[in-house]
Order: sequence, then structure tokens, then C-alpha cells
Amino acid sequence: MKAILILLIFTSALFSQNKGEINPTELRKIKTEFTKEYIENYSDEFGGNPWSRPFQGCSWYCGGQIDLIESSTECKYFNQEKIITYNIHDFDYGTAWINNNEDNSRFIEYIFNKNSAKFTEIVIVNGNVKSDSLWNEYSRAKKIKMYINEIYYKTLNLEDIKDEQVFKFKSIGAKTLQNPKSKNKEKQWKVKFEIIQTYSGIKSNVAISEIYYDGDGHENE
Repeated sequence: MKAILILLIFTSALFSQNKGEINPTELRKIKTEFTKEYIENYSDEFGGNPWSRPFQGCSWYCGGQIDLIESSTECKYFNQEKIITYNIHDFDYGTAWINNNEDNSRFIEYIFNKNSAKFTEIVIVNGNVKSDSLWNEYSRAKKIKMYINEIYYKTLNLEDIKDEQVFKFKSIGAKTLQNPKSKNKEKQWKVKFEIIQTYSGIKSNVAISEIYYDGDGHENE
């Protein structure tokens, strides 16, 4: 009887695991808290600010081409701050994309040029990391469904931390997407992120500071 019970528990656990779910393979510390004096005296040759992601030379963006970014919240104002979709991909940790609670779904979709370099990493900075008060004010993503050309691909499990969370994949690019289900294989290709679970903040609006990509940056095949 005991052996049967153990077998049932093991089988239940086995089948309850979602093989499509993945956790971050790497966490990278970022600095987001600065003194008022540091902010006032900050200077950057590239015109950035203390929250700008440091310039790192040639990267995926040498050959990566994103034609458009769309989201469930295109343009809203929160506490007199203009929130636009491109906040999620401006290499600035001090600006965040924040969804509108009127959205029927919460998503961000990147539309890539057909000649874009393939990527092997997605980097997500969860929440509004500009300050502790903003971090606590807005909810953060806990689980994100990832779709490629509207076909489900993976579920990303995010931690409730301010670090860069790195998810690594086999190369994803135009050639990867040439399959019978894809209606868009000859043109642009899309990667969509749909927030399905959250970590609660004071407000139910969900904030994400950045989603960007990495990889070789030169190959698109």
C-alpha cells in the first residue's frame, strides 16, 4: 500500500510539471538607487542618465532589427508620467512599461525585420526599479507566456527581484520560424510576451522596466 502511495505521488508530481516552463539561467546585478547629488552631477558622453544601461560595444543590436513594438497599453499617464510602449526597450532602467487595468490582456509584442539577426538570450528587468517606493507601488510579472508568430513557445518564470533575469534559448530567428503553421515566415517575425501571473504590489498595474535581446548579432540564418 505504501509503495502504491509513493508511486501515485511521484506520478502526480511528474505530470504536474510543465515542461514548457523555464527559469532564469543567470541573474545580473544592476544599480538603480542613487543619491540626489549623484543624479544632479551625473554626465554621460552618450547622453544617458544614471539609470541608462551601460554601453557595451557591439552586441546583438549590431545586426538585430526590431521594426515595431506593440503592447496592450500604448500610451497612458500614471502620476503625471507618460507611459509608452517603448519604455520597455529604451535601455533605461528608470523608465518602465506599466499596463492599464482596463486591458483585457497584458502583453508586449516585438516585431522583427525578416533580416534581423537571430537571438539566443532574452533579458528581463522586472518591476519599476527606479526606486524602492515605485517597486512596491506596482505589481511585477511572475509568469510570462512567450509566443513566436502567435504560436506558444515557452512560459518564463520570473523572480521577484530587481536584477536582470537572463533566459537562454537555442537560436531564434527567421529561419527558425519557417514552419507550416507560420503565416508570416517570408516577412516580419514576432515574439509576444503575455503576463499571466503577477507578484502583488500596492497597485494591480504591472510594471516591467526592460525586455531586450542578446546573441551573436551577425547571423540571421
